[in-house]
Amino acid sequence: LKRHRQEIRDLLGTRPSSVADAEALLVWLQDEGAAETRDTDQLRRRVRDWCQERRVELPSAERVDRIIRSAVASYDDRFCADIAS
Repeated sequence: LKRHRQEIRDLLGTRPSSVADAEALLVWLQDEGAAETRDTDQLRRRVRDWCQERRVELPSAERVDRIIRSAVASYDDRFCADIAS
């Protein structure tokens, strides 16, 4: 299975996603995605596009959902803190 996944990544010209990629995606979603929409389907498409632009393998669906939920929650917290200050 690992060999097949590597062959597919080689064919598509992508690399496995790393923790650093997930952190960069989270920051990007906090700054860009969550500010524009709360629609999870649209955010998933934006995550897919972000990964394709950077030639990174898309994380699992569960991981993408966790990243999206975290980004939206962090954006909301920051937004409320900005209003309060």
